[in-house]
Amino acid sequence: MHDLKHTIIDKVSAFLNDKLKDLNAMMDDLDEASKNETKSTVGDKHETSKAMMHLEQEKLGSQIKEIESQIKEFNAINFSTVANNVVLGSLVKTTKGYFFIAAAIGKMQIDDKSIFVISNKSPLGLKLIGLKENESIEFNTINYLVKSIN
Repeated sequence: MHDLKHTIIDKVSAFLNDKLKDLNAMMDDLDEASKNETKSTVGDKHETSKAMMHLEQEKLGSQIKEIESQIKEFNAINFSTVANNVVLGSLVKTTKGYFFIAAAIGKMQIDDKSIFVISNKSPLGLKLIGLKENESIEFNTINYLVKSIN
């Protein structure tokens, strides 16, 4: 399970960095489009177009800040911490699958395994934090028994 954890860390890091790169590319495209926008003969149409681009830039800007924050938090996790209980950075094997407590990404497929990459601030993450092997919790009427922690 140790090799699996390293693979997950690499994939999550690549996913977050790729997402940031994509968002920055979209922002660059939008900046270029706004520079190339020529004043239309219909003034209102031009102003509406500029306003829409500005709103899109603001939206992308907040998404970029969010992903940068996620990357910073992810990079601050000490993944080599050995703990008897579930902590931030733990790979948890339960009776309902694998959960990696690190970032709010969702389901990832690694080899033949489905890994749920969740934040320690998510409702399920909050319930898993602190559990030890062979302890269980109920979440949305589903029982999760911790089989192992890495």
